[in-house]
Amino acid sequence: MTWDDHYERFRAALNARPVGDVDRAIREACKHTHVQSSDDIIWLREALADKERKSFVAEVYRYQPVPEALFDEFIRAAIIDVDASNNRRFLAPCIETFGLDRVSEAVQQFERSEIEVERCGTERAKYWLSGRWSKRRST
Repeated sequence: MTWDDHYERFRAALNARPVGDVDRAIREACKHTHVQSSDDIIWLREALADKERKSFVAEVYRYQPVPEALFDEFIRAAIIDVDASNNRRFLAPCIETFGLDRVSEAVQQFERSEIEVERCGTERAKYWLSGRWSKRRST
């Protein structure tokens, strides 16, 4: 099964709304993360930059480590997302995998950016970095 197939199954389950189907679609996609090719990483990076697909990737990594190759894209997805409450979906898995210090440092690098969207997004992201979030496994 390809990542496109996993995403389509997830999207169909969301539209149908049976919670079990959504969970099943994510569990199946999680199995795909154990062995990743360079094509897989490319798809996941592109998906994290895509408004429609990035939530799917966040769900896939909700309870498992984020690969190093996706760290920057997860941080960027958090910063660029205009929904401040949605940022946590991208930051929490990174904090769990890489630690608060590394994630905070990455957000600060975006804060020094010349790009206004990124500077505004860092303020939203810093909310979750200030200790206001709880471990995702407990939610």
